[in-house]
Amino acid sequence: MSEMESRFNGEVNKLKSEIRPTFTATFSNERPIPLTHGEILKFDKVHLNIGEGYDPVTGYFTVPKAGIYFVSCTIRSIENKHIHAYLWKNTDRLLLAYGRNWNTGSFCFLIDLQKGDILFVRHDDGTYIVNEEVHGGSASVFAATFISNINSEDRQFNSTLSKNTLMSTKTGDQTFI
Repeated sequence: MSEMESRFNGEVNKLKSEIRPTFTATFSNERPIPLTHGEILKFDKVHLNIGEGYDPVTGYFTVPKAGIYFVSCTIRSIENKHIHAYLWKNTDRLLLAYGRNWNTGSFCFLIDLQKGDILFVRHDDGTYIVNEEVHGGSASVFAATFISNINSEDRQFNSTLSKNTLMSTKTGDQTFI
């Protein structure tokens, strides 16, 4: 077995045994929820919280393990209303979810996070925001899941693996899994 295959198999076995932080949360209130300017949305009905990173009281997901995460959110507006909410990482505003008149706004995002980073969904605080409400219940959801803890050494390995795989496709002289 080559060194590369051995390392690959070791990584696969490690992935099978490690805890992968994940959460999914919705609103417990099934009715429209009025929002104030800049309010953090508190998805208080937790369906899954592996690693205990999500706090339904604050609406914060505190990253328990560094790595790449898949983050998603869907918010639904109510009749004749708009909803503007952003994904925040610590003090940085990242992505907008916007909906109006019963439509949903959403985002799906891969992001490299460090242990202790905080993600949350916050209602916009712009002056154009007037009487916005989010549809409660399972019509709105916030979720994140750990994908990989690739560090710089592993990224170099993966880059080399990708180049070798590409070469094998072109030359046909190497075979990978």
